[in-house]
Amino acid sequence: MIQDTAPPGCDQLAEGKLMVLRRVWAVVGVGAVAVACLVAPGETAAAVAPAPVVSDPQGVFAQMEGDLGVTGMKNQEALNTFRSWLNDQPGLYDAGFYDAAIDIPGRTMMLLWHGTSALQAKVIGEGAKRGLHVVIQAAPYTKGQVDAAMKKLVDMSVTTAQGTFQVTSVGGPVPGNDGLTVAGYFTARAARVTPQAAVESDAATLTSSIKSKTGLSAKVVYGEQSVPYTTRSTDSGDLNAGGMIRGADGSGCSSGFAINIGGVPHTTTARHCNATPYTAWDLASTSYGSTTTTSGIGLARVLSARGFYWMFDGAWNNAAGYHKTVNALADVSIGSHVCSSGANSGVHCTLVVDQMNESFNDGLGGSVTTIRVHQTTSGQIAGARGDSGGPILIPNSDGIHVWAVGMLEGSNEAQTTNCGSLRVPTQCSAYIEFTSERTIINSIAGASLRTG
Repeated sequence: MIQDTAPPGCDQLAEGKLMVLRRVWAVVGVGAVAVACLVAPGETAAAVAPAPVVSDPQGVFAQMEGDLGVTGMKNQEALNTFRSWLNDQPGLYDAGFYDAAIDIPGRTMMLLWHGTSALQAKVIGEGAKRGLHVVIQAAPYTKGQVDAAMKKLVDMSVTTAQGTFQVTSVGGPVPGNDGLTVAGYFTARAARVTPQAAVESDAATLTSSIKSKTGLSAKVVYGEQSVPYTTRSTDSGDLNAGGMIRGADGSGCSSGFAINIGGVPHTTTARHCNATPYTAWDLASTSYGSTTTTSGIGLARVLSARGFYWMFDGAWNNAAGYHKTVNALADVSIGSHVCSSGANSGVHCTLVVDQMNESFNDGLGGSVTTIRVHQTTSGQIAGARGDSGGPILIPNSDGIHVWAVGMLEGSNEAQTTNCGSLRVPTQCSAYIEFTSERTIINSIAGASLRTG
């Protein structure tokens, strides 16, 4: 049927997002309901954002549904909610817990745990109440031991027969690999030796040096220098996550999830995006403001402009202001499926967490710890330069909301120019690192996620 009435919320001024109703047609059938708030001639389309369209093939819901299916999405929500409960247990890491990995179809969480603890039985029981299978796997080191070793190794250099090996990043233990994974490259080497071959030929010397310095076992792999992803463009009012922002020096970044500090909403970006003040990339009259504070280990920069509880969805050049509403934080584990929504490259899903504890130097504060994901679809990317500060998210199985997972920081892995469609042509990668949104918020006094 055709309904000639306005749905709630279209004819209102909603916290800085002007929605002007002229006529609304809601076509109701067996499928989804499509609702559009139309704009009268002469009014600014950039200030109007339509209701979410669940079936948009470029949106995060459609991509994640194609990746996991709705049942898989609900399984992941249950596992992530359980992980949040686990993170809130007092003395968790002192009891020997290191990290976790999940099997989404099997509704299973594997806990890497050093030693035994009475807390393990409580955790297994809580999982069973939620219809989840919890497995304990022995971990050779405590989180404290791993963190201490990683701090020693970041920026470390080792001299071997090949020359000077420079560490670029350090990854913690994961299922199937009990030791550290140390990535780096030789600053100088024989002309006819490839960078990968140089590392492989001196791996034994390098692992011995690492063991001597930290007391922990490690494998050494080739790794490139960290590339911060700094480089949709006309947002206004209270500002969405995933917007493209232009710095005073012309460099670009993306806006992150909005947070409240003392009841005042702020927009955010990555800490290394420091060319303040920022404006919208293609609308200089929209100011994202200057730095209010930074979040320390969360690697976020809080800007003075007001942030909103919407996140841009779909391709970078989606002209409709397509968005999702942010509803809560989500805590992930190894094996979690997430999406990125950077302003320069748009939405990318089929990203899977493969490392919860990767350290490198971002150039602004020494060793930093991030979470790494990789793109599991051949020929697709995870992010590009200009996406720094953008949201890492999980779409809710309701097709309307998203869970805030973190903030995109950059990439320590191989870069390419075969990136597909970008707002600004640049480099990209199938691997990206991000920081946890919960860590960002917990690192700022009085902060909370802005939700709708």
